[in-house]
Amino acid sequence: MLGTDVVGMSTAPEVIVVAYSGLKLLGILCITNYTTGFKEEINHEEVMEVTECVKGVLKAVFAELLLC
Repeated sequence: MLGTDVVGMSTAPEVIVVAYSGLKLLGILCITNYTTGFKEEINHEEVMEVTECVKGVLKAVFAELLLC
């Protein structure tokens, strides 16, 4: 085990570059599916379904962040 709860497939490279550049970073991720090993089949429809469910919440979070 790596000692993590989740892994973002496209987040790690960006975080490395930002940290190397000395910039600050806020990461907001939406976990849409389990990886292989926890579930037998992964499909795009599930990812889209979860994304639709959280879309309103994420819009509200981003709106609040931009107003601060």
